[in-house]
Amino acid sequence: MSSTGPVGTGVPPGGMPNGRPVDPKDASQLRGHALWVKGAAEDIIGRATGAKDWRDAGEADKAEGVREMRVAKEEGDKKLDYRQRNPSTLHAEGTGQKVAGKMTGCPGMQERGQEKQQAAKQKGT
Repeated sequence: MSSTGPVGTGVPPGGMPNGRPVDPKDASQLRGHALWVKGAAEDIIGRATGAKDWRDAGEADKAEGVREMRVAKEEGDKKLDYRQRNPSTLHAEGTGQKVAGKMTGCPGMQERGQEKQQAAKQKGT
């Protein structure tokens, strides 16, 4: 591994591609998930080869991916208004997201699913 990260990606080990913090206006769930998957792949390669720098880069990318997903979620939450939603629909969506989050190991999906279920309960499903 070079000093610029796995396979000469130009990314410092554990760094974001642009080296800057996530701007809430530009935060993306998709980009966060992609970065997490990239980190998971690097971690697997590192574990398979015994390369600590790959494992470290993978863990850092997974952490950055989660951070971006959380920032994007916080921005998205500002636009949500569960008061306008049908409680049965909210409950069904919440259950689906929670199950999908458990199956994929995505805590954000589990949290969002739980939030929707709680909102539905408060509305009286």
